[in-house]
Amino acid sequence: MVAVYLFTDDYDRLFNFYFNILKFKELDCVLTFPENDNAGIWLLNANGNPSGLSYFGYEIKTNFLSYCESLISVGVKFEMVWGQPSGYVARFFDPDGNTILITSECFDESNEVDTSNWGFFNTIK
Repeated sequence: MVAVYLFTDDYDRLFNFYFNILKFKELDCVLTFPENDNAGIWLLNANGNPSGLSYFGYEIKTNFLSYCESLISVGVKFEMVWGQPSGYVARFFDPDGNTILITSECFDESNEVDTSNWGFFNTIK
């Protein structure tokens, strides 16, 4: 399993973000990525270690814009969402400041998503 270790001073807040908001799954003390049980996050008490320094990403297979919209609706602040010839990429931060990059190689979308009011959405051609 690919491991990402995140130090935090507020375990419950960070657990809530990954489990309830991003929909990671809990599996034997690790939070696995939404569409990949072979990668997971371990939340560790900071105990003086710096938090908010991690940078990692995961992939969304389909309905990327709907996934982003669902996160926006619960208050996740995106820095950017880009459509590009090879798919989508987006960047946002968790409550501790860790950088999260999500990607998708698929433009399939089963819902109509209006990105015109997203001031951070761009298309690269």
